[in-house]
Amino acid sequence: MAGGGQLTAPVPTGIASPNNAVVITDPSGEAHGLGHVHTYDAGDFQYPMSAHIGEIDGDPMTQTQVYSLGPILNQHQTQSCVGHGWTLFLTSAPRVTRPGPDPYRIYHEAQQLDDTPGEEPTYYGTSVRAGAKAMQNDGWIAGDYVWAEDVRVLWKFVLTRGPVVLGADWYEGMNRVDRNGFVNISGGRIGGHCFLCYGVSADDRAFLCANSWGTDWGRGGTFLLRYDDARQLFFQQGLVACSAVENA
Repeated sequence: MAGGGQLTAPVPTGIASPNNAVVITDPSGEAHGLGHVHTYDAGDFQYPMSAHIGEIDGDPMTQTQVYSLGPILNQHQTQSCVGHGWTLFLTSAPRVTRPGPDPYRIYHEAQQLDDTPGEEPTYYGTSVRAGAKAMQNDGWIAGDYVWAEDVRVLWKFVLTRGPVVLGADWYEGMNRVDRNGFVNISGGRIGGHCFLCYGVSADDRAFLCANSWGTDWGRGGTFLLRYDDARQLFFQQGLVACSAVENA
């Protein structure tokens, strides 16, 4: 069971997560915040990620792609994972030559833009969608942000286009990585968390992901999320995947 924080009940489809701050304690005794709130917006389907997948020669599931990562961030015990996830997305872009945004600024702006009334200390956390809006408002994203319709679209987009910001239900078994670098969907649902997918590995049949809990967590701050686990989360509407694309 996760220590140092509050466990929340499973969230019905389309309902925001409870507005409490959630802090977990990993096996080393370090405390980390979460903070992703999933809210449903039918408008997301007007911007499908599938329309922006590049050409693929052969079976995409047999191919691997890994993008360079910006500096691993640490949100500590705050609920600002969305701000950190979007900041890492930007600093991992190969064309960015200036420092990225302040993740806490992005988080607090997102709280003002999201679908949930209130902000800290009334309400903790925010959505990936609101983080994208904050990035647009501050001029970090010039084009549209697009959404993966399913896990196979997500794989193809990462393979051909670039990193993707993920917001997912977070389970107790995901608080640590196993000896092979994987997190596991096991135990109770703790809350929601945002992180960056920066590659796909055919050998592991997994998404390569970077957390915002510092470099001492996981494998230098990174972990593997199994394709089948991501598919399960998608099916349960417990995973959203968003990326930015340039307007044509």
